[in-house]
Amino acid sequence: MAFEEGIVTSISDDGTAQVRVARSKACEGCASQGSCQNVGSDMEVAAINRIAAGSGDRVVLAMGTGALIKATLLLYVVPIAAMIIGAAVGQWLGPVLGMAPTGISAGLAFAALGVAVWIVRGLANRMAQRDDYRPRIHRVIERAVHPVG
Repeated sequence: MAFEEGIVTSISDDGTAQVRVARSKACEGCASQGSCQNVGSDMEVAAINRIAAGSGDRVVLAMGTGALIKATLLLYVVPIAAMIIGAAVGQWLGPVLGMAPTGISAGLAFAALGVAVWIVRGLANRMAQRDDYRPRIHRVIERAVHPVG
């Protein structure tokens, strides 16, 4: 599991909470990037709130390691693999068409990269809707003190 600390800024009726966290390297591979909002060097993320954390509470967010690894592979490996395959097809196709393989190879590599990025974006958006790819509040570190009355 990957863990991050943050502060709950607001609670929603749909069982989620907005949590302000410092942006980290783990954010780069997260499938839920679309649900985050930049707030200076910090960011706000919608997290599943099954433990009834309140506004102002300092909490620990958790994200499953498997989900993080799948998202990282999807975001980094798939586009690179597509580009390599596109270049290889261009190297093969150039002589078959009687053209210089370098130009076709470069063109197909970038075309394959574009298609892969388009597919990855669609898959990442779908993954972000599933609960196992969304951060959740794991525990409350410190409850906020709210004045009475």
